[in-house]
Amino acid sequence: MLSKGNKLYPISEKYNDLLNTLCSVGEPINPSEITQEIFTEMSLIRYYGWVYGKNINRMKRHTTAELFQDLIAHKLKRAFVGYENVKLVLEAKGNKIKIKSKNKTPHVDIAIKKEDSLVALIEVKTNIGWSRPKNEENWVEMQIDLKILK
Repeated sequence: MLSKGNKLYPISEKYNDLLNTLCSVGEPINPSEITQEIFTEMSLIRYYGWVYGKNINRMKRHTTAELFQDLIAHKLKRAFVGYENVKLVLEAKGNKIKIKSKNKTPHVDIAIKKEDSLVALIEVKTNIGWSRPKNEENWVEMQIDLKILK
C-alpha cells in the first residue's frame, strides 16, 4: 500500500483524493441546489479539461460520463443525509428488466433503494449541448444567469 502524500506518484494521489471525495457525504445539501451544483461542477471540469487540452495539445477531450454519474450520486447522497435506510447503487444490474430486442439485462446508472426496495432508477445522460461557455466572459454570464434562477 502506498503511503499518503507519495511524491513519486502525485497524479494518482490526486485521483485517489477525488475518489475519496466522491465516496464521502460531506455537508448536507438542499435538494433544490443539486442541479446547479452538478452543472457548475461539470462545467468547470469540462473547462479544466479544455485548458489541459490546449496546454498539452490534446486534440480530443477526455470522456467524463462515469465521473458525471458519480458526481450525481455524490450530490444525491448529500441530499439524503438524515433519511434512514436510503442507499444508492451505481451500475446495478436490473435483473427484473429485460430488453427483448437485444436479449440482455441493462445496467441502471443509479438505483435508489430504501430498506432494500427500489424506489427510483436514474439513467444518466452526459451531453449538455453545443452552447457551452467558451471563454471566461461566458462563464461569468452563466454564473449570473444561474443566480437569477435562484
